[in-house]
Amino acid sequence: LNIKGRCKLKKINLRFLFCNNNSLIALIKARVCLVVPYYAGHIFAGEESAATYKEYIKFILQCLTYEGKEAGSLAEQASNSLFTMFEQRKHAACLIAYSADIIKALTMLVLNTENLKVFDVLYEIVTEYEFQMLEEPQAFLDMLKALVERAHKEFQILQADTTAKKLTLNKIWNIIRGIADRQEYVLTLQSDIEEIIEPLFNYFEQSKEIGFD
Repeated sequence: LNIKGRCKLKKINLRFLFCNNNSLIALIKARVCLVVPYYAGHIFAGEESAATYKEYIKFILQCLTYEGKEAGSLAEQASNSLFTMFEQRKHAACLIAYSADIIKALTMLVLNTENLKVFDVLYEIVTEYEFQMLEEPQAFLDMLKALVERAHKEFQILQADTTAKKLTLNKIWNIIRGIADRQEYVLTLQSDIEEIIEPLFNYFEQSKEIGFD
């Protein structure tokens, strides 16, 4: 096969895997997550691209919410894949149609995940696609509540041990600051946003002691 033929074959095989996710072992799912961004230009080309994006998102969301023993590593691969895809504006413009579903899946991970890419994907979506986010305001507000709850947890860890890592907290703060910097959110949901993040104000006042910038 020539290069075009091999890429077409990869596209067919990957679409088959997208559609048969439930029968795949976690290792294969992880490999699919890894491969997709590298061949995205070919996988999502042609008349069936819309259907392929839909299949990809369904596959990724299932990987993010997988409950087997490899759930953590699979969610990490899936979030890495999603982040890389959102970095490519051509693909992000198509994926953002599923922003509410993506946000809901990531929100489920926020409270306990140690995977920082989850927060990177959230930051990318809420700061670059605020108009799409406001089409599903409840999903956005639920995400913000989860972020505040996780921030509260992280602040308590820091109060008990000032040498603890602040990476997760900094990621959350960047998301909240990114939201506050965008006029669309403020004009549309200001009172809801202020009510949700109010519990964090006391922590911000203690930022010097905690070492939080």
